[in-house]
Amino acid sequence: MRSQQSALLVSVIIALGLLLRLANLSSESLWRDEISSVEIACLPLQAIFDNRASDVHPPFYYLILHYWVAAWGTSEFAVRLLSVLFGSVALWPMYKIGSLLFNRNVGILATLMLALAEFHVSYSQETKGYSLMLLLTVLSFYFFIRLIKEGGYRVAGNYLLASVLLLYTHAYGHFLVISQSAFFFCSFCPKAIVWPVWANGFSFRSYC
Repeated sequence: MRSQQSALLVSVIIALGLLLRLANLSSESLWRDEISSVEIACLPLQAIFDNRASDVHPPFYYLILHYWVAAWGTSEFAVRLLSVLFGSVALWPMYKIGSLLFNRNVGILATLMLALAEFHVSYSQETKGYSLMLLLTVLSFYFFIRLIKEGGYRVAGNYLLASVLLLYTHAYGHFLVISQSAFFFCSFCPKAIVWPVWANGFSFRSYC
């Protein structure tokens, strides 16, 4: 498939994904966790940092939501729209990842699957940081793949930025960065490296 055709088709899929995430956005009242998110976002900036210091989840999403509600208000539609935008924007780097790893057709299929995924649509309609987490996850992996394939300081900088913001968005971001680090180490470590398995009292030869 040609580049222009692929870009057009992906644009249509992203528009479809956006419409699905906008559908019935304000049909239900905010539930407990969403109310908590709005309450935190309405705090002064220092109070947001203080609040997150005693919680497992970092403050980045709440900082963005803080300025969002200041500009657009705290209605159900307004506070959920931010998550809709994060979830919809994530479709483009998903296409790029599929194209980098395989080809444009795979990228289009991956984008369509994410656009139609009920789980992702649902969490893109909640006033929580999950859709931002996924956006930063796909961006982190996109730049990680490019860093492996191409290298370069600019790509490395983009990867570090996306990964750091991911770590400051959700506690589970640590597992994603650890998985990338493990892959990088196993891909570029010496063939003869020996990994100790301390729990079992023996060592085995790595095949990476």
